[in-house]
Amino acid sequence: MAELYRIWLHVLGLTSIGFFSPSSANGTPVILALDSRYVSCQGCQVELGPVTKYENNPLFGEDKPWEMAWWNTYPTVAYDPHSALFKLWYNSNTNCSNTRPNGMCPHLGYNYTTPSGKPGSATLLATSKDGIHFDKPNLGQYSWQGSKNNNIVLDTGDCDPNRGIFYDSQETDPNSRFKLFGSFPRAGTGNLKPGSALGTMSSADGIVWEKSTYVAVDSMEVNADTANNALYDEDVGYMAFSRFDCRSNGHCNYSSWGTRRETRSINKEWTNGNWSKGVEVLHGVVGNESYSLVPWRAPSWTPGLYFGIGSFYATTDPEGHVYCELCQSLDYGQTWTRVVPGQSFIPLGKSTDFDSHTCYAAPPILDPSNSSQTKLYYAGGHGPHSGGGVEHGRRNYIALASVGTNTIAGLKVDSDHVVANVTINLQKFKAQGQTRVSLLLGQKGKGNQTGVHIGVEDKLTSQHLTITTDLPQWNDLSFTSIPDRIHIKLQSNTILYAVRIS
Repeated sequence: MAELYRIWLHVLGLTSIGFFSPSSANGTPVILALDSRYVSCQGCQVELGPVTKYENNPLFGEDKPWEMAWWNTYPTVAYDPHSALFKLWYNSNTNCSNTRPNGMCPHLGYNYTTPSGKPGSATLLATSKDGIHFDKPNLGQYSWQGSKNNNIVLDTGDCDPNRGIFYDSQETDPNSRFKLFGSFPRAGTGNLKPGSALGTMSSADGIVWEKSTYVAVDSMEVNADTANNALYDEDVGYMAFSRFDCRSNGHCNYSSWGTRRETRSINKEWTNGNWSKGVEVLHGVVGNESYSLVPWRAPSWTPGLYFGIGSFYATTDPEGHVYCELCQSLDYGQTWTRVVPGQSFIPLGKSTDFDSHTCYAAPPILDPSNSSQTKLYYAGGHGPHSGGGVEHGRRNYIALASVGTNTIAGLKVDSDHVVANVTINLQKFKAQGQTRVSLLLGQKGKGNQTGVHIGVEDKLTSQHLTITTDLPQWNDLSFTSIPDRIHIKLQSNTILYAVRIS
């Protein structure tokens, strides 16, 4: 039976109270509790939202002969409404160099005859009707060892396997709905025309990528050894996230933050190649360096707010773990903070699990059948990042987790306080005719003193509300007029996730 708990409400001008499930949210602006532009708190700490891994993970792994080593694979995923399919792209080495350690290329457990020829890499596609059961279709586009019976959508020669793809829902040209960003062969190698080691392409379906759409992006000046990914924001334009490596203390604080730094570039147009120079937006620390960053946002969130899943590499760890942490930006991705440094958002598995060592996430997507849930696809690795360890190599898989779209993280009372004081500024979101403020509340653990007290200035009236579920719920407060600010006293195990006006 769900834990029964009470929420006490003290509100000026309160006319009625009620609650409804997160799935009934009607698309009005959502202020997330971690949005410090509008929410301030004394005596609070962050509580990461409950992330649930799919019970039958992994979804699939390196099981084709041309998938000689995914390494980090840097997956990206989209739901294509035109084909009613989930499309998941991932990267792989299709042939290996002799310089790679045993168990890294070919991957640990590779059961096919090692092919001859030069090193190669490719971007591949898996499709699914339900987002769980994936097929690797024979696309017949590129030859591997004399056969085109494979799921390769782009053969990229000997460059790094690091390309990301996204579905551009605002694109009006049907031939450019899907967009790709990442590494391509340098001049004179591979099967694309000569150009930059970093570039973009466009496609109608995410399967056929015409060479004529390739655009070099030398202006970014990044080295791109990361999960290269891009997205569109209606206020900014296109944003692309990549990486550069710091090698000195003179301009990038190498001794404190280590080598790897995530970058952001912008461009108003996808096809002109005029991207801004990559600017550092995220770093880790020595011994726990930032390795990749995949940002995302829900359309209902306040403008400028992005969450991201950052992979952080424990460089001094003999077992080479890579952890997926939650990161946040309040300025359209220009600066990022680690929400709870050192705490995993998508946790690694046990030592015997498929995701025991590494985690590299795809940019999360809303569940197309239930927008109150967000799908977290990720690549999990069994074995150290660079091979070695007791496993003597690494094997990689695609897996799925999920989290509530508005319960990614919240605020609760910290260990030094009994009550936390939260102030929410609603001035910017007030509009004529609005009379309702809704709070998305949950609880952590069990106890008799859970709940909130809500006040507006100094005049209070008392009401109470009883909730009979442990799941986060929208609690609906009706006013004669929306106040400029509300003040909340969080008690005990209560978590504030979000606020909405309607």
